Amino acid sequence: MVISIRTIQLHAAPPATAPESHSFHLAIVSDLQNKLGNGVTQRMESTADVRYTWKNVDSDRILTFDQLGAKALMDGKLIINATMSRDKFTKVSEGMTTEIKTSEAPEPMRKMLQASFGEPLCKLKRDADGKEVKRTIISSPDAKAMIDNGMIVNALLFHPPYYSGRAEWQSESEIRMGKGGTAKGKLRYKKSEGNTWQVTGILSNDQGQRISKVLPCEDFGEKVIVPAGDLHLAAQAFF
Repeated sequence: MVISIRTIQLHAAPPATAPESHSFHLAIVSDLQNKLGNGVTQRMESTADVRYTWKNVDSDRILTFDQLGAKALMDGKLIINATMSRDKFTKVSEGMTTEIKTSEAPEPMRKMLQASFGEPLCKLKRDADGKEVKRTIISSPDAKAMIDNGMIVNALLFHPPYYSGRAEWQSESEIRMGKGGTAKGKLRYKKSEGNTWQVTGILSNDQGQRISKVLPCEDFGEKVIVPAGDLHLAAQAFF
């Protein structure tokens, strides 16, 4: 699995003194092609859609999730398109749509949805540069699947430390992708013109997986200025 990174824009403002929340949207798009023999190639396209919110309280960041989505196509045919939120679970598969409201869901599903969305999952303690120094899981046991599937790791991908006054630095990064696989590596941030930064590096594992495109977070509001240490990567940057 490889991610190659080009140009991004980082928008930063001085750390806020009052609690402040920012919501983001991350879409991870993968395109896998498997050779089955006899000249036959099977193509699997998938998109993982993650919507989450970071709340900044002094040096702490508190993470909650708003919605998750998963879409998969096999040789261009839709296999599944599902979304989960605090309100409901929706799935489209084999031409049929299933919608289950949280209030009407079986107890295990209801507890999972209520614990996984709209409730804090973890708290990060950061240093003056926004680098993580301590991570504490604060969710209920019913949100275990979210944590085990690497959602916290994915929500950190677009939020590296911010070293004010420095024109270049490196940061350890990782992303969780499929069957427990994790891609890790160092990314280098180098200031270009204005708020434009060159970001280079490779995140990889040894499972032969490959990501063809990662779409960046988008602030749900009109403003794209966020506190330093909670960098917002604007513009399509990962290819």
